[in-house]
Amino acid sequence: MSAPLAGVRVLLTHPARTSDQLEPLLRADGADVVCAPLIEITAAPDAAALQTAVDAADDADWVVFSSVNGVEAFARMRDAPLRPGTFIAAVGRATASAVDVKLGRPADLVPSRPDAEGLAEELVGRAHERARIAVFVALDAGPALVQRLRTAGLRVDAAVAYATRAVAHRDLARSVAGADIIVLTSGSGARALAEGLALEPGLEALAGKAVVCIGPVTAAAASGAGIAVTAVACDPSPHALREAIRSCARR
Repeated sequence: MSAPLAGVRVLLTHPARTSDQLEPLLRADGADVVCAPLIEITAAPDAAALQTAVDAADDADWVVFSSVNGVEAFARMRDAPLRPGTFIAAVGRATASAVDVKLGRPADLVPSRPDAEGLAEELVGRAHERARIAVFVALDAGPALVQRLRTAGLRVDAAVAYATRAVAHRDLARSVAGADIIVLTSGSGARALAEGLALEPGLEALAGKAVVCIGPVTAAAASGAGIAVTAVACDPSPHALREAIRSCARR
């Protein structure tokens, strides 16, 4: 049986990370993978505030992570395990895996709908009335998670765990021109792609290309930036992204 992505060039735009499983999955499928990171993860703008929030996490009933990057930032600043009575919620399987590896314990809640709204709804159902929730998010995170928890009467302390910034890529136009499928894994990455193509050659460079997004939030950001989205992964995991990429290759 031939490799499902043989002869297909896939452009990955997310930051390189040692925990990234997508690239080897695609190469095993026969894809020609090109990596052109359009954003990079940077430290939280207020390290002291983050350290205070990390140190105070034992006072929370729930510690909530909305991304792998949030888990990693928390783990770097935490010098002791969380107390047994504090529960952990992770937005999806990849984030839950990071909790297991970086914090040495499994997540207590991983929602069936792996996005901010799904996480908020299930957490509201699990947390007791007036529970204290410590949330670790990106600087540019949307307000849906925190707003929903506060609306439900939960006491929420939100801390910025990290930020992102666009990375200038001198060969972006050439990389896009040579790609069949472009993968976006964050709203900031989608915006960076649009901005990188804005002047030369413009978003027309994406004509005929398939654009695959890791989830609906990223897809909405891509659409808002003028990028037509071809497919959205069913959950924010490398395996689901691979399936979405395969579906595009079969069209």
